[in-house]
Amino acid sequence: MSERGLTERLREIVEKKAVLHGEFILASGLKSNIYFDLRLATLDPEGAYLIGKRIFELINGKVDTISGLTLGADPIVGE
Repeated sequence: MSERGLTERLREIVEKKAVLHGEFILASGLKSNIYFDLRLATLDPEGAYLIGKRIFELINGKVDTISGLTLGADPIVGE
């Protein structure tokens, strides 16, 4: 899959799985009628694969290690 194709497919998954519509109270206390829960895309098997592949392409050979908080990022350590 080309880089463009990968990005477009990932965008489709995010739009389908991670963009939620409704009434949400944000951590700031503000209200929103749209909420992005990207964990839903990272927990999707194809989404996790595509995110891992894209991250690998972006960092390949440029860094020695990556670290971050555990929990939400756990599913994207693939590839």
